[in-house]
Amino acid sequence: MFFLVGISHLIGLLFNSKIVTTITKPLIVPSLYLSYDGPWTNDPSFHCIFLFSWIGDLLLMHPKTIHWGILSFSVSHISHIILLSNKITFEPIYLCFIIPLATFFSLTIAKPMSNPILKTASNYYILVLTSIMYSTLVVNDGLQIIGCILFIFSDCLIGIRMIKKHIPYLNIYNMIIMITYMAALFLFFIYHAPKTSESSS
Repeated sequence: MFFLVGISHLIGLLFNSKIVTTITKPLIVPSLYLSYDGPWTNDPSFHCIFLFSWIGDLLLMHPKTIHWGILSFSVSHISHIILLSNKITFEPIYLCFIIPLATFFSLTIAKPMSNPILKTASNYYILVLTSIMYSTLVVNDGLQIIGCILFIFSDCLIGIRMIKKHIPYLNIYNMIIMITYMAALFLFFIYHAPKTSESSS
């Protein structure tokens, strides 16, 4: 179901069908979450990752609630960090990469934003996003690292879209955002699910 919903959403983006994208976007996270057919974990952090991703998707659909969507995704990432917390150790070598990365994102994406609320929310989100990058590097799992890179790439494209007045081939651009976002969600899901799920059902 997840792949069916995802492909339908991408088709809607390709043909600029607002009806299709409006219907399918709220279904992306639930279709992945509900595709799991094994025993559920009792860890609330696992469920919060997907709950707040879903809420974030809904809020980002409306221009007036974008900053709340950013904060919702921040909660999702914090939940992810909490879920990994028992595997996280202090590794100074990774901070030498993460701190410049966060500074770069802040200067190139958050700083140019004219809306002070969005700028503040974006800076906070960048801090959280680079923290999850640090966490996945320390855990040193391929699925986690690839998923995190895809998430960061997708979010960077969203940030660029927010500060650029004109983006050529916007429908293709939006498709790339959603492909990387959905791939990241899928990788996070299959890593954290207590048992292998038939996510393609």
